[in-house]
Amino acid sequence: MEPWTESDWSRLAASTKDAARSGGFHAVARSARHVLRTYSTSFFLVTRFLPPAKRAEVEVVYAAVRYPDEIVDTFPLSADARLQRLDKWAAQYESSLACGSLLEAVERGCSPFAAAFADVVRRRGIPPEHYR
Repeated sequence: MEPWTESDWSRLAASTKDAARSGGFHAVARSARHVLRTYSTSFFLVTRFLPPAKRAEVEVVYAAVRYPDEIVDTFPLSADARLQRLDKWAAQYESSLACGSLLEAVERGCSPFAAAFADVVRRRGIPPEHYR
């Protein structure tokens, strides 16, 4: 599998942001499912055994951890650029947590994947510091 470029991720985030405005969490989960299917065949197959609601949440969590992993391991960036991207991602996570909903976070400019992940964190009572 050829890794996605930063531009690929940006395009996916933009189209997912548009979809989130009308389809909410489930629209983001569909894009997150695409991320999971692209990057992890075996884990993707195992998640098919989960009930649909839990599966969607796992897919969102996967996309939320996959993107920063790509920043660190794949994108051809300088060390300073990597830190800048990771800081921006962390700020979007924090901003998403402070919002009352996924849609509010997306409208404030947060990544739809960070916004959906923050939604899972809020709904499931996951301590936010675990991701930090």
